[in-house]
Amino acid sequence: MDITGTASFCVQVDVPSPDNYIPLCQEYIHQTVLQQIDREQFLGICVVVPAMIDPDKREIFATTLNLPEKDFVGQLQRAFSGFPVALLNDTACFAYAEKVYTQITEKDFAFINFGKGIGATLFIRNEMLGRASASYTQFGHYSIDPKGELCSCGNRGCLELMIGEASLKGRISKAGGSPAFRRPSAVTYGDLGQASVYGDMVSCKVVRDIADEFSMALCNLICMVHPKLIIIGGKGKDLGPLFIQEIQECLRTVGFRRMVNSVSVRYSLLDSSALYNGAMKYFFDIHYNFTQDMAGSFFIG
Repeated sequence: MDITGTASFCVQVDVPSPDNYIPLCQEYIHQTVLQQIDREQFLGICVVVPAMIDPDKREIFATTLNLPEKDFVGQLQRAFSGFPVALLNDTACFAYAEKVYTQITEKDFAFINFGKGIGATLFIRNEMLGRASASYTQFGHYSIDPKGELCSCGNRGCLELMIGEASLKGRISKAGGSPAFRRPSAVTYGDLGQASVYGDMVSCKVVRDIADEFSMALCNLICMVHPKLIIIGGKGKDLGPLFIQEIQECLRTVGFRRMVNSVSVRYSLLDSSALYNGAMKYFFDIHYNFTQDMAGSFFIG
């Protein structure tokens, strides 16, 4: 990204094994980026991961990426020791982009990111809780069914296990099946949302059920921190209008009324590339100092 928020380079690289991740990043920086711009124009590196990051132990966990098992943070710092580097959580970057570029006025709001997992970033009195490390909340592993299926985290009935994309095909089958999903491939939120828009009965039921379960978790989140605005981003937007309508209806009938009645819910107004804009803006707003030599600086969250 350049300093105005415009994408200068965009490359997607397949990573055959965890050990290739950092070498491929190095190759991209040196063989692609620095071959096209001067070293003095290169201000820093943001590594954005779908993971919780522990700044004290300098480790990442609860990630959907296949990263090196040992000392990923240390390897990353050593690999780019001549540059300022920030290691950031993806949901936090999405949330910061939403705050800045959609001009959110609420001082207390939550951004819920639907991806391979379900992450959340909270702003309390205009400050991001835990900065961009995601180490203060793991919304996806909030249990909505203590007797539910066993999650990889060791908990039962976790939110992302119960309503994540991987659950959709099974949910549709349990609801009686639908001709809209006869193909053997996995079902996405987009598939489900589109079918519900066109009135597929099973799809509508599954969307409503997911919204009801999601609302249970939201009600507890509201009672704990009382965000005045809840934004649903990532692939969650693909669930369409019925999902939002059901959430709003459920919040009116469940939870502590005085709090839930003052909360609004909407989809993100930005696209999937917004996390890069958010990372860039966060990096400059929070970590970067244009009057100092930042080479070798390393920031977590």
